[in-house]
Amino acid sequence: MTEIADAGLVIDAAGVPDRAGAIVARGGVLGLLGTPRESASVPALAVHRGGRTVVGMHELATVTAGSYQAAYTTVATWLADGLDPQLTASWCRIVPGERAPQIFAVLGTASRPTEPVILFEWAP
Repeated sequence: MTEIADAGLVIDAAGVPDRAGAIVARGGVLGLLGTPRESASVPALAVHRGGRTVVGMHELATVTAGSYQAAYTTVATWLADGLDPQLTASWCRIVPGERAPQIFAVLGTASRPTEPVILFEWAP
């Protein structure tokens, strides 16, 4: 596996924040999405000395109305418009939003999409 070094933003959705934190650049952001494993830890000294920011992104956190949609839209727009189209094609599967329930149902199965990112396209 090839490691990416010095990423400005790393989002850990696997419950292994120490692994994700190891590739965050100085001054970068580590997002903890969901609930980390009980034994997971992020070394405070490394966060402090590296000027890094750790952000809890748990779905139970108190946020203003529309915050999740705004964050999703920002990330989806960046992935769809900001990346080289070949990277987007290889990393992302774009799915009509109305198919979200079917996609969520297969995420934990062998039938899950092979792309690491799923973008739901919602009609305005």
